[in-house]
Amino acid sequence: MATHARALSRLTPSGLALLLLVGGGCATGRVDVFNLDGSRAVSFHDDHQYQDVLFTSSSHSDLISHMFLTEAGAPEFRLVERNSSGVVVRDTSVPRFTWDPAVDFFAMRPDGRLIAYERELNLYVYDFDSREEKLLVESIASNPFDVAGMVWRDDDTVVVLLDGDRAAGRAGQILCLDVRSGRTIAALELDNPRDPALTPSGRLLAVTQIVRGSGIQIIDLSNLAVVAAIPATDARSWMTHPAWNPAGDKLVYVDAYKWLTVYRMSDRSSVRIAEIQESPCYFLGFASDDLLIYRCGKQGSELTFYDLASRRVVKTLDDRFGTCLMIADGTLVACGVGF
Repeated sequence: MATHARALSRLTPSGLALLLLVGGGCATGRVDVFNLDGSRAVSFHDDHQYQDVLFTSSSHSDLISHMFLTEAGAPEFRLVERNSSGVVVRDTSVPRFTWDPAVDFFAMRPDGRLIAYERELNLYVYDFDSREEKLLVESIASNPFDVAGMVWRDDDTVVVLLDGDRAAGRAGQILCLDVRSGRTIAALELDNPRDPALTPSGRLLAVTQIVRGSGIQIIDLSNLAVVAAIPATDARSWMTHPAWNPAGDKLVYVDAYKWLTVYRMSDRSSVRIAEIQESPCYFLGFASDDLLIYRCGKQGSELTFYDLASRRVVKTLDDRFGTCLMIADGTLVACGVGF
């Protein structure tokens, strides 16, 4: 029986993406890893039941990890890597780390050695090498719902999205924090920021806003200046699921709940490319400059490969897909099946 789960996904500048499924029960399933053409590169599963599961992927080393978290919080990794033999799966050991279920938002550093997370309104950093937890910022949030997202700009800087509460006199913010000192490097006021999406280089950050009639803000993280704004097209809705192409000059997103749309940084233009019939989108990303892979639909079971140049669906895979992740260069896509 599959777990009823909520999903939190994160993407670091190098393409290290994380997904945490937090379930109320135990289940078994498998992980399918696909190539760009939709062919299955590898499929694997674990026979034991799980409590939580965490995926990670890294574009600079072509790695995707599949981690089970037992009820005691002990991690067990399966590492997928591409080498001269193809795509292979192997076991790997990691320092013992107990995952705290109170953690709601988190982000792994590009090299995978540090993880930043919010717990009980404070911001912490955990070092996997020294196995030490460090309090970075005390009382970074005023309530458990304030922290709305987290990504790493580089090895020394973590970016935190804070919701804010205008009625209480607190504006929403995007903060750049130095993880060595906990000092705020820069701050930008922005109401209800969501869905942080970094370019693979880590220079630009795209964020949506959970405000009806809002668009997408594209922010230069070197100075937290808004360099482009994609205006809303529907006063009753907002935009979701932004994702950059590998070159960092095109952004795909869902507009007004139903349109897959591509924004080009070169001429600041937006083009609607496909309608998804107001169905929820669970995963959306560029596999290359002309190939999108997405999982949208009322049931969310189909994985669709869409060619931008010809504006047509080139392949559809249908299974009991759970959450899917793509490394930043788009060469591998991993999907949980049956979770």
